[in-house]
Order: sequence, then structure tokens, then C-alpha cells
Amino acid sequence: MLVFSAEIPLRRSTSTSVDTLVFLLRSWLIGSPHYQFSEDTLGFPPEASIDRFSVGSESAELGRIQTERGEIVGLRHTRIEEDSLEWRTEVVGATTENDFRVAVRVHCERFLSAPGIPRVKKPYIVRQVVQALSLEDDSGLEIGERPLFLCNTEDDLVRATAMMRGTFGNALPVIYASATASGRPLIDPHRIAARVSGLAHVVVEHGRVFSHRLKDRARMLNVYGGGVGIYWPEGDAFPHRFHVKDFSSSASMEREVESAVIDAVTNKRVSGLCTWAGLCEHVSRREIRALTEAGSSEVENYVKAFDAEKEAAAQALRDSEQELLRLQAELRRARRQVSSASSRGDGILADGQEQELFPGERRAHLLAVLNEALKNGLPDSRRAHLIEGMITTMMDPDDVEDSVLERMSTSIKRIFKGYTTLTGSDRQELKALGFSMTSAGKHIKMTFGDDSRYTFTAAKSCSDHRGGDNLASTINRRLF
Repeated sequence: MLVFSAEIPLRRSTSTSVDTLVFLLRSWLIGSPHYQFSEDTLGFPPEASIDRFSVGSESAELGRIQTERGEIVGLRHTRIEEDSLEWRTEVVGATTENDFRVAVRVHCERFLSAPGIPRVKKPYIVRQVVQALSLEDDSGLEIGERPLFLCNTEDDLVRATAMMRGTFGNALPVIYASATASGRPLIDPHRIAARVSGLAHVVVEHGRVFSHRLKDRARMLNVYGGGVGIYWPEGDAFPHRFHVKDFSSSASMEREVESAVIDAVTNKRVSGLCTWAGLCEHVSRREIRALTEAGSSEVENYVKAFDAEKEAAAQALRDSEQELLRLQAELRRARRQVSSASSRGDGILADGQEQELFPGERRAHLLAVLNEALKNGLPDSRRAHLIEGMITTMMDPDDVEDSVLERMSTSIKRIFKGYTTLTGSDRQELKALGFSMTSAGKHIKMTFGDDSRYTFTAAKSCSDHRGGDNLASTINRRLF
């Protein structure tokens, strides 16, 4: 069973040659504390052939061949774990006139009847390739362990828009970390970038102002308020969104993002040249051609060569069947999304042109409107029954009796009750609610969601005992 697969584009240079990859592959096995191979027990890949080396319960096959288009080199490492699992790792690099790509694939088979296959993380060899070899730019995006921090410029706005709409031209998916009210992402961009290096890019939003500028251009595809989105190259699939409210911590969100990226790249088919089956097929063809040119009458050699080519073709067929299963799974996922959207009522109303200023804002206001209509309408009428059905469908199982709007409104009333000046704890609570504050002479300007349309002014020192109540009433009427 294929449990991991990734294809990494490299830059053709003297520091990124096939010889460099051979050295890296041998160093990976020989230097690992988890494997038994040593300098004496692991040889070098032969020219136009494949050699097999064994130590204990492990085996390694190394092969290399020059083709009409370039050169292919590969390693297949197999080990038995606890007499119940067989792990097979294939690393194949292929050059052509224009590029050099390395594919890493991990298979796992269970011998005994037991539930499930262990979930894998990114193999260490991927990190070694990323760190040791010269990587190709992905349409201007650096492939590596460093996140890209956007600036609040027109150029970066255009770049972010293209990434989300699938027109940027990148080959690897983009993990977009949006800004919270504090202007920083919820997740640690450096940590997640190290985890997905070679598999995806990590792009960090500049701030909430940038988010508001982005929403119209990206056709509301952008995540916001600390949420994270995975955007696929050329719009291959629906963007995968992760909302802050669905996670107990930033670490749990990072783990889910990492798993989603690994699942996605594993389901993507790698180039035919960058597979172990492709390497075996080229070696078999070379052996058959050599026998034919030599006029060999050794039938046994012919049979072995043809059998090897047959096995390579069979492996290619298995790869095609896996690709068919992947496409079928993608189709089922798309259908589930459409079905889920319909059951949630998302098909009744479009999201509109307004971006939410906090996660779930649109839903909260719609629920408030429906509840008000139900309260003021005729009981036991057709309209009341329809509205009740929509409210039941839209209600989150985790919702408490008071809505999020009521809770925010109550917080505003409490902060400004008997207001004389904003304390440090008041400022922290307002920031948590989504307000940013700036000083303006004798006043403080409070902007909700970094949207200048919702700016309120409070005196730094207020002597009117009704001033705070009036300000709270104004804020709540306009926002909640």
C-alpha cells in the first residue's frame, strides 16, 4: 500500500548532479541509526544495471542507466519490522534536458491480520534532499524550509490572488496562513514550513488590512482571522480550509495541515521516469537490446530480460490503477462537499461580497435575523416551519443558549459600564474581540476587524457617567 509519495524539482547544476544524489542515497542508509547497512555492505549502483545488497532483514537495490532523454538513478530499500510489516522506500531521480526531479515513495504491507497501516510522516530522506541539493524555484517561490512573508504591496497582493485562484503557475501546493486580529498568524509558520519542506510552500499574510484588500480579488477564496488554507496548483481541487474555531490549539491545527498536505501529494501521480518501475523498464530494454545486437542465442538470458520488462509493465499498470482509485476518491470527495453544502443550506444564499470580520459572523447574523423573523411571525405557519427547519440545520451542536453575537454584545456592555478610562485588561479584552486601537490626541480610536467603516471613538478620560453606556450601545447597534 502506498503511504507516502512526493516529487521534488531540482535545479540542474554542478552541485545537483546524479553523482550527488547517489552519494546522498548511500549516506542516508549508511548513516541512519535505524538501518543496518555500512560502507562495506552497500555498494554503488552499476551502469545500465541493478544490483542487490542484503543485511539481516534489510535489502537495498541500486540502479543507474543513461537514457535518450537523460539519466535515471534509483534506490529501493526494503526492511521487515517486527515480522509483521514490510516497509519499502523507493527514491528515484531522473534528468532530462530541462530538469532534474527526485521522487520519494513509501509502501507498507502488513503480513498478519491487524487493523490499519501506521500513518507516516515526511521521510527523512526528503529533508536531506531539500537541504543538500540545489532546488528549483517554483515559479518564483523558493522550495525549502523558510516561509514566505508577504508585504502589504500591490505586487504581493497580485501574487496571493494568483495562488488562491490557481493561476500562479506553481507546482507545489500553497499553505496560506492568514493574520489574526493581532496581525500575526495563529500557527508557527517556521515550524510548519520545516515539516512540509519539499512538499508545499508556506505563505504568511501581512495583516488584516491585506486580508480585506485580498477578499474581492480572490473572489472570497481567502481564509482570514487566523485560519489556514491549502491552495492547490492550477485549481486542481477545492481549497482546503482550516478554521480557528475547530481547533483547541495552534499545534493541533498544524498537525491537521501537515496530514492534509501529505495525503494530497501522496495521491498525486509522479512522472513515469521517476518511478522504480520506470528505471527497471529502461534497464530491461537495454539488456534486451544488447542481447539482440550481440546475436545471443542464450534463451535463458532472453527469458530473464523479457520477464523483467514484463514485471516493469505490470508495475506501471498497478500505478495506473492506483491513479484511477485516486481520481475516484477525489470525485467522491467533491460529491460529499456538494452534498454537505446542500444539507447545511449553503446553497440557499451566496456568501456575498462582504468578508467576515470574525469566523462564523455571517452565520451568526443570519441566525439572528431568522430568530427575529420567527419571533415576530405567525406561529404554526408555513413560514415559521421553514424558518425553524433552517435554524435547526444551521445551529452548531456546540452552540450554547446565548449566540456569539449576544456574548460579544454582553462583553462590550461590561467593558464600558461606568467607563472612565481604558485599563490594560480592557484593552486586551477588546483585542480578543477583534478591535485594534490607536491614540488620537485626547481620544482612542477603536477599529473592529481592521475595517475603517467600523471605527469608534472613546475619550481617554471620561467624566460623563453615561458616556460608556452610550458608546457600548452605539457599538452593539452597529456590529452585533
